[in-house]
Amino acid sequence: MTKNKTRFFTALLISIITIICVIYLIAPNQSQPINHSIMVEHPTDQVSDNTTETFITPSQEHKTDLIEDTDNYQYCERLIKADFSDGYSWASDQYKSWERYLNQGYTLDEVTLVVEHFLNSNFAAEFRVEQLRLHSDLSNQNQQLNEELQRLLSQEQISGLKLEVVRALPAAGLIGYVSLTPSKKVTLLQQVTPSVDDIAYFIGQSEYSDLDIIELLNSVIKPDAIVGYDKFEAISLLDYAVISARVTVVEKLLQLGLKPSEDSYLGSTMEWALRELSRSTTPERRNASAKIVISLNNLGAKARFKTRSQSKIYGIFPRNSFSFNAKEIEGLIADYGLELTLIESRYNLFESKDNLLIDKGNELLVQLTHQQAEYLSKRLNIDNLKQQVTSCKLTVDTINRAWQPESSKKILRRVIAKHPQSPHQIELTLAAIEPSLVDCYLITSDSDRRQEQYLSDVDDLFQPLKNGKVLDVIDQFLSLNLTDQNKNWAFFEILMWDLSFYDELINSGLMVDELQYYSFNSRMLSPKSLDKLAQSGADLNGVDSRGKTLLYYAVHQSNLALLGYMTEKQFPFSLNDQGQDPLHAALDIIHYEFSPDKLVATVDILMGYSPLIDQFHLSRMALLKLKYVDVYRQVTAKYPQLKVQPETTLPKTLCGKSYLGYP
Repeated sequence: MTKNKTRFFTALLISIITIICVIYLIAPNQSQPINHSIMVEHPTDQVSDNTTETFITPSQEHKTDLIEDTDNYQYCERLIKADFSDGYSWASDQYKSWERYLNQGYTLDEVTLVVEHFLNSNFAAEFRVEQLRLHSDLSNQNQQLNEELQRLLSQEQISGLKLEVVRALPAAGLIGYVSLTPSKKVTLLQQVTPSVDDIAYFIGQSEYSDLDIIELLNSVIKPDAIVGYDKFEAISLLDYAVISARVTVVEKLLQLGLKPSEDSYLGSTMEWALRELSRSTTPERRNASAKIVISLNNLGAKARFKTRSQSKIYGIFPRNSFSFNAKEIEGLIADYGLELTLIESRYNLFESKDNLLIDKGNELLVQLTHQQAEYLSKRLNIDNLKQQVTSCKLTVDTINRAWQPESSKKILRRVIAKHPQSPHQIELTLAAIEPSLVDCYLITSDSDRRQEQYLSDVDDLFQPLKNGKVLDVIDQFLSLNLTDQNKNWAFFEILMWDLSFYDELINSGLMVDELQYYSFNSRMLSPKSLDKLAQSGADLNGVDSRGKTLLYYAVHQSNLALLGYMTEKQFPFSLNDQGQDPLHAALDIIHYEFSPDKLVATVDILMGYSPLIDQFHLSRMALLKLKYVDVYRQVTAKYPQLKVQPETTLPKTLCGKSYLGYP
C-alpha cells in the first residue's frame, strides 16, 4: 500500500471510528447500519471451524399437553409444525458457519445442495454467491480496510462489537461522472480507473446512457473480473448488463471476450435474459431483451426449463423465474424470429429436494441429518420422533382428504355471472350456500373501500404531536395540496400517534371517509385503545360498510382478554343477518388465526350472547369434529345445541379474506 493510500485509509478509519464510538455510546443496545459503508453489529455466538455439531439446550416449549397419539389430528398438527420450525431453526444456526465444510474438503456444489436441503434455495444461492465473491477485488479491498481497522483499534475498544467497513460504490472520484462535459469525462478517466463493481453499479442507474457505460468500460482493466457488487446474485458484468436490458453494453462485453455464465446453481446469463424478456412491460424493453436473447442463443447460451413447449415456456432459478404463454411465444417468433423452444437446455442442479444431485448417502448429508435428528429428538423430548412424524403426516393427509370443499372463487364467479345486475340477489344466493361467501363478495365488490395514499417527506409535520398539538398538525397538513386518499392516510397516521386525537380528527378537514372497523389494526383492538376511542366520541357499537360489528373482528384476534372486555362493555354480537356472525368466525378452523387451544373459552364468551344456531354453525362443528375431536367434545359437553346431527354435512366451502388476498 502506498503512503498516500495509507494516509487516506488512516484518516478515513479514524473518522469512521469516531462516528462509531459516539453512536455506540449513545445507543449501546442497537445494531444498525451507520451508513452504506460502515456496519456495527453485536456478534452472536460464533461457531469455530472445527465444530462438528451445534445444539441449543433442549426445551419443553413445544411439548404438548396432548397424549402422544399419531392418530390424533391435533397432536399430529402440533408435532409436524414443531418438527419443521425447530428443524429450520437448527439449520439457520448452522448457516452461520456452512463454509467450514468447504474447509473440511466438501465441494461447493455439495455444500450448496445441503444448504438447500435443510433450508431453501434462497439461503443456498446467498451462500454460494458469497463464496464465489470471496476473491473478487471488492472483497479483497474490504478485507484490507477491515484489517486496517483492526490494527487501529485495540481489543478492548472493539470488545462486544463486530465492526465492518466496506468500500462505497461508486468510487468517490467517479461520483457525478454523468453530469460532466465530454472533455472532463476524458480527463477524469485518465486519472481514475473504474472497477467492474463501479461499472455494475452504473449499469443499474437509468441516468447513465449506454454510451456512458461503454466509455467507462473502455477504461476497465479486467472486464471479466468477478463482480463483488451484490445487487444481484450474479458475478459477471455481462449478467448485470443483461438484467438491465442494455443491449449495446451486452454487445460490447461480448466483443471484449466475456462468455455467457453457466454456474451450476445460480442463474445463467440466458436465464437472466429470459427473465427480463418475460417481465418486459414496454415495447422498448421487450425489443432490447429479445435482441439480447437472440445474441446469447447464437452463442449457444443455455437455460434450465421446467416446461418447454409451443404452448408454454417456464423456468426457475434461485429467487427468480421466467414464463411465456402460447400467445407470447408466437409473438416473439412473429416479431423477431425468436423461437424459445430452440434455446439449448442445461442440466438442473436444484430441481427439487426429492431429486437432488447429491447422493442420499453423501457423507455430509448423512452427518448433518443425524445431527438434526438428534437435536430435534432432544428438543421435543421424543425418542421415536422420525416414526411419529411419518405416521402423523399420513394421519393429517388422510383427514384433510376427507373434506374436499369447492373452490370459493369458482362459486363466487358462477353466482355473480348469474346475477350480474343484482348485488342483493347475489348476496341472498351466496348466503344460502355459505355465509362466508357473502363476506368475500362484499370484500371484492367494496367500491367504497377507504383508500389511502402515502405522503413522502412529511415526517417533520408530525413532530408537534409529541406535545399534543394535534390541531397545529392538522392545519399543516390541510395547507398542503392533498387528495382525499392523502387525507385518509394523514388521518390514520395522526390517530396512531394517540387515539384520543379521534375527536379533533373527525371534526377536521382531514375527515373524508369514515374509519371502518375492518381497518382496525391489532393496536386499536385492545381494551385500552377502545376505551380511548370511545372517550373521544367514536361509535364502536354499530356495523361497518361490510355489515360487521367490532366483536366479529375481535374473534379473529384470538384474544380472550379482549373478548371478555367487549362482552363486559356489551359490544353488540351481530346486527346483520347476512354473512358470518362472530360464532361462525370462531368456528372457522381453517382461518390462519384459528387456535384450537382457545376455542372452548371463545365459544363460552360468544354463547353468552345466546346466538341462534343455524346449519352453518353445525357444519363447522362437523369439520371441528373431524379434525379436533377432543375440542369438539369439550364444546358440545357444555353446549349440546352445537352437537352435529346425523344430517349435518361438512361445509360446502369456507371463504375468507386471507384466501382471496384482499385487505
